[in-house]
Amino acid sequence: MASNRVLQTKQIADAIGCSTKTVRRYYHAGKLPGATKFGQSTSPIKIHEKDLQKLLRKKRR
Repeated sequence: MASNRVLQTKQIADAIGCSTKTVRRYYHAGKLPGATKFGQSTSPIKIHEKDLQKLLRKKRR
């Protein structure tokens, strides 16, 4: 079961199997529901691990 820990941009990229640049593109395109970003454009994108796991399960269907 996924924990409630918060993943940042690099961890999201590793989990999805893509680059951090792709994670940023996905975020701006609205493809990472539940992801948040606070501050400037260089701030990390954050998402709860359980939300990312839910998204990945949904994509596998």
